[in-house]
Amino acid sequence: MVAPSVYRPPETENRTAWRVICDSVSTLQFKATALVVVLTLSVTAVVSGYLMRSSGELARENNSEMLVHAAGLLAKGIAATMESGNEEALQPLAVEASNGSPLLYVLISDAQGRQLASAQHHGMDILQKLRRDGDTSVPFPGTPVVFAEDETTPVFLDVMYPVTRRETVSGTDRSRPAELLGYVRTGMIAGNWGQSMSNKLDLVVGVGMLALFIAVPMGFMVIRRIVAPIDGLADVILEFSQGKLDVRSSLHRTDEIGRLAQAFNQMADQQQQTHVRIIRLNAELEERVAHRTQQLRVLASKEPLTGLYNRRYFNETLNRRYSEAARYNGDLSCIMIDLDEFKAANDTFGHQVGDQLLILTAETLLSELR
Repeated sequence: MVAPSVYRPPETENRTAWRVICDSVSTLQFKATALVVVLTLSVTAVVSGYLMRSSGELARENNSEMLVHAAGLLAKGIAATMESGNEEALQPLAVEASNGSPLLYVLISDAQGRQLASAQHHGMDILQKLRRDGDTSVPFPGTPVVFAEDETTPVFLDVMYPVTRRETVSGTDRSRPAELLGYVRTGMIAGNWGQSMSNKLDLVVGVGMLALFIAVPMGFMVIRRIVAPIDGLADVILEFSQGKLDVRSSLHRTDEIGRLAQAFNQMADQQQQTHVRIIRLNAELEERVAHRTQQLRVLASKEPLTGLYNRRYFNETLNRRYSEAARYNGDLSCIMIDLDEFKAANDTFGHQVGDQLLILTAETLLSELR
């Protein structure tokens, strides 16, 4: 016999497909696989950032050392020319140094800051940028400064180096303090940074993509071996929660999942005992609540210091006795007692003594009454 086909509207089929997709996305296996992918990408990003930063700093340090060394050699040559007093020879020296490699420009000034010579590499317009920035762009002598890229100039390092003259005192091994003759300011392109970081980044990205392609399928298989027993255990627990108290897990493992299954089986075995124990505890709890309620009633009707009934109990008793006297036409007497000079004693000897007087009075009254 052929089963009749059931027609499903397109909306129902779309909802069913969407429900299947949502259920798949919400599974532990999908979340764990996504976590593996995210962790792999995060590690790749962190390593990429670290390598880019470290390679950039290393390239910058190397370029800075190279620039300072070149500026020191140039300062020695300028010092000899400035000592001779021939300032006109400084301009050709600046032109020759700036047209070579790796220097981009040369600015020579005396100790008072007066510019003596300037030159820059062909095709560069760095001197105009330095003049436009003014004094804010003057670096500390001997410390390279990075200038960012703009429309007319690339990223470059700028350094100012002192030009000094050192004279040796005859007959001694000591030398006089260096005499400042002026400053030489020069710079070089820092393009090696970008190339170094680009190479490192390509390498790290390639390694990260390879690790990702390997981690996803392996992670999926490993996670599947972990999730499958959990799914079986979840089905058993669901049946147990629906009232099938005889179901037990058939997992026999030595890992955490096996321990979980064993713990569930023990819990199911002890369910009936626990139920009986809960009933007994509820009965004991009700008895304790009743006893505690009676104690609270006593405490609510008596004053804690003297043990006498408080005003609330007095009002209730007075109303009840008055009603009885009015109903049966009986007599009703009420006695009020006042302690003379109690306030004076309380103020003179303190509240502790006053409390003792109240306790003694209460004991006296109780001893004389039925």
